[in-house]
Amino acid sequence: MPAKKTTDVSKELSFEESLARLTRIAEILENETPSLEEALTLYEEGAALLKKCAGTLKDAEAKITLLSKEA
Repeated sequence: MPAKKTTDVSKELSFEESLARLTRIAEILENETPSLEEALTLYEEGAALLKKCAGTLKDAEAKITLLSKEA
């Protein structure tokens, strides 16, 4: 079975799980010394998670705005 792509895995995570993984990736890149290949892979995963989290927050904001107008 082929390995899942980073973006496929990030779609399966909840917002909270994505944020926790993004935090861990930042810690690894800031405090450890990954190889260049690993750093690039982590950066790519982090970028996908960041995009997902930002989209989730934007959707939540739009929903709150809509609900506030209805009240």
